[in-house]
Amino acid sequence: MLTQSRALAATTRRRRSFSGQPKVISNWMMGELMRLLNTEGKEIEDCPVRPDRACGMVKMISDGTISTKIAKTVFEEMYGTGNDAETVVREKGLVQVSDSGAI
Repeated sequence: MLTQSRALAATTRRRRSFSGQPKVISNWMMGELMRLLNTEGKEIEDCPVRPDRACGMVKMISDGTISTKIAKTVFEEMYGTGNDAETVVREKGLVQVSDSGAI
């Protein structure tokens, strides 16, 4: 799926190289990104989420800052605004709390 067009394949390579987690970033591209692009009838060239910003979100998942469930909300907001994940998380107060004492 990620090699359907040259532009999509090139974007996939860029995002994978930024993230250091090729499988995770590929899953996000095949799932959430393609869903949003298809919903709006856009091509990958029109994607408002820059590769480095998508990878920043993946890093926040892997370091436990946000959960995968929260990441879906973050990604949609990133797609809609063009903001990076850290800005979205901060502005929306979406930090995951895993300390049971803090809860």
